[in-house]
Amino acid sequence: MTLKTLLVHVDDTPAGKARLDAAVTLAGDKDAHLVGLGIRPPEPVPAYGAAVIPKALVRDISKENDEHMSALRKRFEEKLRQAGREAASEWRAVTGEPEDSASLHGRYSDLMILGQVGLKQTPEALRDLAEAVILESGRPVLVIPEKGASTSIGRRILVAWDGSREAARAVSDALPFLRDSEKVTLLSVKSKASQEFPGADIAAHLDRHGVNVETDSQTAQGATGEVIMKQAESLGCDLIVTGAYGHARWREIVLGGVTNTLLRRSPLPVFMSH
Repeated sequence: MTLKTLLVHVDDTPAGKARLDAAVTLAGDKDAHLVGLGIRPPEPVPAYGAAVIPKALVRDISKENDEHMSALRKRFEEKLRQAGREAASEWRAVTGEPEDSASLHGRYSDLMILGQVGLKQTPEALRDLAEAVILESGRPVLVIPEKGASTSIGRRILVAWDGSREAARAVSDALPFLRDSEKVTLLSVKSKASQEFPGADIAAHLDRHGVNVETDSQTAQGATGEVIMKQAESLGCDLIVTGAYGHARWREIVLGGVTNTLLRRSPLPVFMSH
């Protein structure tokens, strides 16, 4: 598979601007078509209140939302114009529940580029967008951290490997990155009492795809997510690839887990598939 269509969620937060920068750079690197998605939530006027809420107030809310979408489109188009890629891009403004809208439009792309989960600067309705879309869209998601990404995404990659269906799906979806990378490290992390997941077989599979890959194994001294982030930084990686939610989602939320940790705290972009 090659990356032909990327979709980036556009908002007006500082993290959103950094995400757009990363998306434009990645689209140029992959020579991919970039879709900018602006999501306009439904008007906050319940049906039973439409008769009593002044029409002028409804018009003001609608006008404000229109202006907001227009400003987002202008930012997106200006960024593409500066990069000389306006012909390989398009803008979509949609109205609806953010999670449903992003999941639907993401299905028409090869990869969605979304923001880190739980950022206080992000409007509440969009704060957990990536988490929901990873589970609902059927497409891989690239989560860009609050500070943005380095000038390259995928030069050196760490793959978190545990032998699960989700990890296998992530490796397959990430092949366009893995093939183009300088070096890929397959990392398996185990506790002292748990089974180890050696990466020799998946490494051989990737080698046949032309990936420059090596394996690594670590014994967790703490949370697995922390081990992954620490090892990725120590190896000078600029991307983490991992499966999402190998355990039940409620268990990850209540007890913590790799997906939960990386979605909220990774200093590097994270490529996730479910």
